[in-house]
Amino acid sequence: MENLVITYETILAVCASTAVIGGAVTVLTKLCGPYRAIKKQVGEHSQRLTEGDRRFTRLENDSKMEMQTLLVMLDHMATGNSIENLKKQRENLQKYMTER
Repeated sequence: MENLVITYETILAVCASTAVIGGAVTVLTKLCGPYRAIKKQVGEHSQRLTEGDRRFTRLENDSKMEMQTLLVMLDHMATGNSIENLKKQRENLQKYMTER
């Protein structure tokens, strides 16, 4: 009979330790959950910032090309003799637009 009592006590001890370990895992999961969510969100924001930087660089290059073209056109309108510059700028603009 004593062996039977020890067996019940052993089973109860195993069940209790399983419950304690399960509770600890649940607590750790709840503590780590927000960390994982924030880490994921920071990764997404970092990716969006990188994409935004690429867009700003492209817009900056577009604007630079437009200003160069306008400057050549104004020079031609003012002097009337900048046809070679106009042709060169047209080639530059065509090359720029086809490569981007």
